[in-house]
Amino acid sequence: DSEGRQIFTTEDMDEHDRGEALVALRPCGWKLQSQLWEKAGMKTDWPVEVRAGLLSKVVTTRFNANSAVPRVVGAFRRDFLAYTLALSVALLPIPATLLVRNAVSLYDIPSASMEPTLLKGDVLLVEKFPDAFGRSRRGDVVLFRPPAALEGIVTGSGSRLPST
Repeated sequence: DSEGRQIFTTEDMDEHDRGEALVALRPCGWKLQSQLWEKAGMKTDWPVEVRAGLLSKVVTTRFNANSAVPRVVGAFRRDFLAYTLALSVALLPIPATLLVRNAVSLYDIPSASMEPTLLKGDVLLVEKFPDAFGRSRRGDVVLFRPPAALEGIVTGSGSRLPST
């Protein structure tokens, strides 16, 4: 069970009876599956009786943490390509986000000080490496960090520079 206690054991039985003992097995969600199959006119055969001797020495359930690794390994063995593709699609946004975050940024225009070129509320997609591809041209909008001398002039007059 979920606390690691044994649900079923044949250790107290003699060798002959141990191999003949029957265990009733049902899949996870068997009640819902039975209802769906009955609606479709199919017969349900749950639980299935299996000789205990055919099972491994330790039978785990889905509620036992020890069953997680064998279930994942079994799933990959059954359909390696599908599970690998699903895992790749699920994890792809992580490295893509990290790469894109270092290449481009979004900035919005908070005030009307740049009108008529840039309007309040406009959003800029800024390339962080514009000269890498030789695409900078005359008339392009360029964002930069102000040099210390400019910061001193602006802050000395009582104004402050917005942080980005």
